[in-house]
Amino acid sequence: MKPTPKRKVGSTDYCVICGKEYVINSGSQKACSGCRVKLRKYTRNMYLAYRRELDKTGIDPKGIHLKPNRCRWCNRIIPSVYPYPICCSTECYILWGKYIEATE
Repeated sequence: MKPTPKRKVGSTDYCVICGKEYVINSGSQKACSGCRVKLRKYTRNMYLAYRRELDKTGIDPKGIHLKPNRCRWCNRIIPSVYPYPICCSTECYILWGKYIEATE
């Protein structure tokens, strides 16, 4: 958990974009009113780049280990190359499908 900054609403701080002094309106405010849109666009672009990298490679660029997908039939770990894997192989998929049909 991040430590919260000890800033009071109504006090002054410096904008992280332009360095201009501004009056704090909320506890999490980091930029002045003029740079707020720039900061929002920058944050959004950084998030989208992170998601594109994660979707392209299947590996989290931040180094966070994601929970591995497991085969629903044999419980083996499925490589993260597949976008939405259910089973590790065609054979397991057929066996799992037959099991589902039999239980319904």
